[in-house]
Amino acid sequence: MHTTQTIAEAEEPLSDNMIRAKPKHDKSHIPTTPICLYRQNKERVQTEAQLTADYLLSHPAGQTALIQGVNPVEQEVASLGHHYFPQWCSLHAVSLRKAAVATVLNEIHRIPTFPDLTGWLFVVELQPSLGRNYDLDPSTTFFVQRTVLVDVNNTGYELFKDSIYFKGDGPWVTKWQRWAADCNAAEHLITTIQIGILFDSYQKPDSAPIFIPSPETQQVLTSRLLDPVDHLKRWIPTLKAMVLRGHMLGPHNWPAHDDTGFRVGRAKKIGKEWMWMPLTEEEAERAGYIKYPGVVGSVPQI
Repeated sequence: MHTTQTIAEAEEPLSDNMIRAKPKHDKSHIPTTPICLYRQNKERVQTEAQLTADYLLSHPAGQTALIQGVNPVEQEVASLGHHYFPQWCSLHAVSLRKAAVATVLNEIHRIPTFPDLTGWLFVVELQPSLGRNYDLDPSTTFFVQRTVLVDVNNTGYELFKDSIYFKGDGPWVTKWQRWAADCNAAEHLITTIQIGILFDSYQKPDSAPIFIPSPETQQVLTSRLLDPVDHLKRWIPTLKAMVLRGHMLGPHNWPAHDDTGFRVGRAKKIGKEWMWMPLTEEEAERAGYIKYPGVVGSVPQI
């Protein structure tokens, strides 16, 4: 029987290595901070704004906004940020958390204090998917432009220190400890990684737990040791492809420490609510997804 789930149920607990290569002949300084990268690259931002305006002006809503003296680009950014950005984050929450865990494990050599991840942040930068009909599916309103694992204590990332991600012992620090205690999984919780999802001036904080693998998860990881493909390193490209397809992991109310129960699904509108619905096994296999897609990690790294 297929499982469906509303977006609202997703709210409770549940470096990218593909950054564009810099041309060798280009000696200009490129800022490494994600927010600086977005703000300082004015030419790219202006080009994307013009593409958005062209798209809007080809639709009745954009034409009406122009007639009324409203900047269609600003109106579209505000609409995306207020309405679609929270929905997108909720729909893709499990996928983003697994991507954060995969990135931490893949770059664990950079974290001498592991499992203490104080000051570390997994950043996800989004851009709008131009040409999409936003009214049809909020899961495809954005694509993942870039991800990076940030140490806010390093030069260039100080702006995150005073951000919403690192303000005292807030809910982002303690929620997974409470969740694990309530689910009798406290002894299996290793650590938690903070997540920051960015679009324009909008930010969505989240976090992802890292658990000791269950016996079932260990079996899956052990079987993958014979696979020539490094699934851990492929997680970020897989995430980007899933988002472009409108696919995401779920169900969102599945126990976070039971990786083997997650499946790939899509968003479907039933009534007024967007529901998560799994792909069939045939659809998942045809799309190229591996078995147990929610299992992240490798035996030697745990």
